[in-house]
Amino acid sequence: MELHKIYNEEKFELSDKTRMDDSQIRRKIVKISKVEKPTDIAVLEKSNRDRIIRKLNKEGISIREIERFTGILWGVVYRAIEKAWQ
Repeated sequence: MELHKIYNEEKFELSDKTRMDDSQIRRKIVKISKVEKPTDIAVLEKSNRDRIIRKLNKEGISIREIERFTGILWGVVYRAIEKAWQ
């Protein structure tokens, strides 16, 4: 019963962040990376590609969204972002 009481007393706040739709994400990727289409990022030099991936993530685009729009594997995107955490 104590756990239930603690759970009910906690305050949950909703974030002001709104989710971007696909066209907004696509435009943001093109604007930040300065490429013609998001899939062009996959053929860039590794260091340049990873820098762009980190920048996209910093701008609020998730790993899954970066993967989906660029065609770059999830693990590659994750490792590029992970470098910034070290």
